[in-house]
Amino acid sequence: MSKKTILCVDDIQTNLFTIRSVIEDLADDYYDVVIALSAKEGMEILLKQNIDIILLDVMMPDIDGFECAEMIKSNKKTKDIPIVFVTANNDDDTIEQCYKVGGDDYINKPFNYTELLSRIKFHLKSKEQDALLQKEKDYVQSILDLQENLILVTDGEDHINVNNAFLEFYKVDSIEKFQGEQTCVCDTFLEEAGYFHLGLVEAGRLWVDELILRSKLEDVLVKVAIEDNEYIFNVKATVFFDQYIVTLTDITQISQLTLEYKHEASYDTLTQIYNRNMFN
Repeated sequence: MSKKTILCVDDIQTNLFTIRSVIEDLADDYYDVVIALSAKEGMEILLKQNIDIILLDVMMPDIDGFECAEMIKSNKKTKDIPIVFVTANNDDDTIEQCYKVGGDDYINKPFNYTELLSRIKFHLKSKEQDALLQKEKDYVQSILDLQENLILVTDGEDHINVNNAFLEFYKVDSIEKFQGEQTCVCDTFLEEAGYFHLGLVEAGRLWVDELILRSKLEDVLVKVAIEDNEYIFNVKATVFFDQYIVTLTDITQISQLTLEYKHEASYDTLTQIYNRNMFN
């Protein structure tokens, strides 16, 4: 297992040397310790080296620990690195500020080194679990994005996830932007006879529950208008744990062909009036 790198930021050199010597003495096989005597020096190190966790003093000249933490969390490269504040203050305001600026934990001076190492181990493990969870989310998202159909994951009210095909169709770049323009995808369903829309859903009933019920009896179609163009979708919903996966399959061309075939079967090609088949 490769070593993790700890960055210790404190304006008192004795504190830094003490922390580094204790960590190296108790856990040298697990951690490398890098030290910085100011927030500015710490930021320079963070931008150049791969750091796994930060021990950050609060009271420092020029840039204090709180301001430094805000700088760390606002930078794309460093925002996910856990921050453990090291402070001699244990009043409520200090503790509240530690978390407000993005700190993951705090420990009071003078501290127990066994406790400090336990805190470090906990946050590093939590970071690894978060990274694994994000990797799994990215994997699921990549599968959704491979689908040509429009796919929506919802709890029936809020939209939790969508695929690229969904975003491209509704001409938005994020699910947040879509929900800023539309409360629900069901709001885009046109109210026309023969198509599913909100007007068919009883008050107090989720539209996806009504959709699932209807789809057991027949194919459910919806019509959506985008920039003066109308599209027809076959829509299905499936319960997945406490959520729903909704799939919209574009059948606009198929529907148009069906209408054309029906017209050809019912009208005389020369006079364009009903033929004998229609009469019969």
